[in-house]
Amino acid sequence: MSQVVFDERMVAATRSFSPSSRKPGLVMQDWLQHWPSLNVVAPRMVARKHLAQAHDPEYVDGVLDCSIPNGFGNTDPDVARSLPWTVGAMVTAAVLALRETTTYCAPVSGFHHAYWSRGGGYCTFNGLMVAALHVLKQNLADQVFILDCDFHYGDGTEDILQHVQPGQGPVHRLTRRIHHFTAGEHFGRGASSAEFLGWVGDAMFSIKRHPADMRRKLVLYQAGADQHVDDPLGGLLTTGELQRRDNIVFRYINAYGIPCAWNLAGGYQQEPDGSIPKVLEIHRNTMNESLSA
Repeated sequence: MSQVVFDERMVAATRSFSPSSRKPGLVMQDWLQHWPSLNVVAPRMVARKHLAQAHDPEYVDGVLDCSIPNGFGNTDPDVARSLPWTVGAMVTAAVLALRETTTYCAPVSGFHHAYWSRGGGYCTFNGLMVAALHVLKQNLADQVFILDCDFHYGDGTEDILQHVQPGQGPVHRLTRRIHHFTAGEHFGRGASSAEFLGWVGDAMFSIKRHPADMRRKLVLYQAGADQHVDDPLGGLLTTGELQRRDNIVFRYINAYGIPCAWNLAGGYQQEPDGSIPKVLEIHRNTMNESLSA
């Protein structure tokens, strides 16, 4: 059963095609209408030194000081203010999932296109890599599996992994224990939905089969809503197939007791008035699958 990590400080209002900076608040409002007793815990914000484990320190300082553009291509101070909280929510969800051997959700987006020294694609800091490196460095996990089911390739995650691999020291050693599954590497618009769902099942089986103790594994799951066939930046799965995707993931997670922290990732279907009911429906279905598994 998912528990949620949320604080209003995770929300920012910025003018953008992507609703991701304001989506945490909209999603939480929707979820609490459907599940009033949903357990919500507060995140701990991350410090600059934690962000700098996965990013160039000069980039971290520049973004937070509003002198370098964020992933939205602006220097909006409201976005900068929210970033330590959105990444902090993912880190908090990862830590709590491991400590309690359960599933936590950080209702945030904007991670996997963030590179070592730059942002893009509405992603500023890579909360997946910050969370993975944090739990490994704190010896809370032996292996971290990033299951990225956003429509797009997790190029930022891959860049950070490649950037630190040639180096030396503790971060270099820790990245050997991070396993990256990104759907965008294999599937694009018009691909076979059956093959995609088979890939998800194979990824989960690989995670289960890995020799590490289940309680010492962590899955970071990006449940991207932009996989929907009608998404302007996506286009692969129907609403029912998206639910099947989530069911596969959470069924494995629940059956084998693997700690999991999941987030929202992309989703760009907007109405003319700026509302996002179709995206909220997809995220609601993901939460329902997590609660029902």
